Amino acid sequence: ANHAELLLGSESSSVVPGVPVERTRDACSLTEMSLVQVDYEALKAILIQLYGSKDFLKDHLGFIAAEAANPVLVQAFLAFKEGWDSFRPSDDLRMQDLQIAYIHSNPNAVGSKDNLDYAQGPESYHTAHRNFHPTYRDILYARNYYDIFIFDLDGNLIYSVYKELDYATNFMANGTGEWKDSGLGEAFRAAVAHPSQINIIDWKPYGPSYGALASFLSTGILQEGELLGVFCTQMPPESKPVEVSEMEPILEKADQTIRVAVDYYKTGSNDCSPTLSPTAWEIELEQLSRLKYKFQKVETEYALLANGYSQSWLNISVQGLEEQKVFTETESSKLELVSAMWDFKQAWDKYRDTNAERLLSLQIAYILLNPFPTGSKDQLDAADGPEEYHKVHAQYHPTYRAILYERNFYDIFFLDLGGNCIYSVYK
Repeated sequence: ANHAELLLGSESSSVVPGVPVERTRDACSLTEMSLVQVDYEALKAILIQLYGSKDFLKDHLGFIAAEAANPVLVQAFLAFKEGWDSFRPSDDLRMQDLQIAYIHSNPNAVGSKDNLDYAQGPESYHTAHRNFHPTYRDILYARNYYDIFIFDLDGNLIYSVYKELDYATNFMANGTGEWKDSGLGEAFRAAVAHPSQINIIDWKPYGPSYGALASFLSTGILQEGELLGVFCTQMPPESKPVEVSEMEPILEKADQTIRVAVDYYKTGSNDCSPTLSPTAWEIELEQLSRLKYKFQKVETEYALLANGYSQSWLNISVQGLEEQKVFTETESSKLELVSAMWDFKQAWDKYRDTNAERLLSLQIAYILLNPFPTGSKDQLDAADGPEEYHKVHAQYHPTYRAILYERNFYDIFFLDLGGNCIYSVYK
């Protein structure tokens, strides 16, 4: 029977018509495991906020100080300011026509307006935008800002990365700008009053971001001590401090899910009604052999979070990712990989007449008839048989198994250009 039939049961098997398929007991086990995983990820996310918000703020204070000290900011401000002043004869017309050019006529969808490098037209503003927008868009992505803003001293928002509805509006306290009394307005005025420091505006709803809570950091744009304008960043949502009370409903839900899962594991009975899609079911089956590892991972992550090591953990994770990228680049540059890929591909093509037959026969040889238990299928150097595939497997598998252990990869895969997974270490 196929896996979806095992999940729900069937009156007639797709493999042997007329033969009913009973719903497997693993349907509930895997469903409960999936629900535990979903609830834990939600709990982990809010724990990262709870323990990491101070680290987020500290990092972003350093980020904005670095951006403000970069000479490129003065160059960008002067270019945008000249472009703004010459764009139209009044601020109202500048706002109207720049919003048309960069929001309403922007071919990119809402939330992706930043993908437009510059609007068409002979005005110098578009030249400034073409020269500096890619730089500040890259900075936004690298620093994980929600948005970046540049103001002139008249309160005009002469540049932003994301082009929300605050773009090109005015933020002077005595002006007529729609968002002047918002947190961003406070950030602008705080930087004018205290241009040499980093000003922090606390979280509150912000209209242009669809009412989401927003916090801003701001400072002056200085040239040889003279205040030219204001530079401001909007903090990412995940940096918002979390109250312990906000955790309670998430913790209660996760606790209940775990209790149900443990009860089912012990007694084998509950009111489980599988809600997994066939795709999710396949994913859970694929990960079943890693269940012990996954529970150990959850315990480790929870201990790190609960003891306040979230930022250290995140930093180590980033470092680990970079190391894995280097490892992958190193392995992919070796000539041995070309030879291995070529030999596996030739052997795959010769093994059976069709991809479906190759899939079935190789899974039987390397998974079902593999004498090693699930999670240790990689211990088999080669299956029995006269086919060339087994000889190629015997030649290269020990090498890539050793690389997997050394590099701490989860698995290694070879895929041909037809999308066929013609080799993996763990099977």
